[in-house]
Amino acid sequence: MLVRVGTDVDRLDADAGSGSVTVCAPADLGARVETESGSGGIDLGFPIEVESIRRDPVPGTVGYGRGLIEIDTGSGTVRLIRTGALRR
Repeated sequence: MLVRVGTDVDRLDADAGSGSVTVCAPADLGARVETESGSGGIDLGFPIEVESIRRDPVPGTVGYGRGLIEIDTGSGTVRLIRTGALRR
């Protein structure tokens, strides 16, 4: 699943029961982010201030932290990447 975000959001919930989830957002994104993957990796392409270190979910803040982005998959990789970083 691929979700493209053009601006900051109040709330985004990207959830896939199976398969990878990629959220592509602008470099100046500001959001609280929670990522979780049942079996797979987590790839964060943004500087993130992590609130606590544990396997899942990984809570943190990107930029000034406005809004909430939740990315979750049961099996697959979770990615939060900057616009332009996605290969076409």
